[in-house]
Amino acid sequence: MEKICIHHCAGSGGMFLLTLFANFLELKPKNQLDAAHGDYHNSGTGDWKNNDSKICWIGNDWNIGWVDDPNIVLYYTHRHEYVTELKKRRDNLKIVAIDCEADDYQYITKLYIKKAWPNLWTQKERDKWVSTGCDHFPPYDMGNLEDPLVYDTLHSQLNLDTINWHRTLDYDQIDYSINFKTVFGLDKKSLSDIISNITGMPVTDHTKKIIHQYQTINKELYF
Repeated sequence: MEKICIHHCAGSGGMFLLTLFANFLELKPKNQLDAAHGDYHNSGTGDWKNNDSKICWIGNDWNIGWVDDPNIVLYYTHRHEYVTELKKRRDNLKIVAIDCEADDYQYITKLYIKKAWPNLWTQKERDKWVSTGCDHFPPYDMGNLEDPLVYDTLHSQLNLDTINWHRTLDYDQIDYSINFKTVFGLDKKSLSDIISNITGMPVTDHTKKIIHQYQTINKELYF
């Protein structure tokens, strides 16, 4: 079986895509849809990753996430340099990237803040932003992310990271690209058919249900 790495910019639906690929490959991942935020970060462990022995959850930290196990089938990372390293270590690895158009950048950054930042926003994180010049931020509260003074500042800065990620994506390393709009059901392409073609596995009612639920909730929340 070919090994697959999901490579994506934070906010573009990578955890959902990873969970979907895992279901196609019958790995039975533990991650569940969080209907309040529309993400698959909940693994039931209090963390975004679980102990599935067939998935290597590298994310942004190689030292924490990398597991040197030839039985691993799925890999997951945000960082371009980790894709380069993975391709050196795994000859039969196929890279699946989520790409987009320029008009998607603002939405990807929005989704990053709405989905991931409730877990990242702490007193320490707030103070870090204040120390870099954001002295207009109100006192720390979990509700800060809904405050336009905070949200607009975060979005403005983090959107630069989103743009840079896509501009520096090396397509020579990518075997398959899936568009952001396809992931979220915003175009007419069939996400299930695309993944079926990549994995060689059939589309099932279960995978159709996963896609329908995710896309429906995210359209209601964000688009």
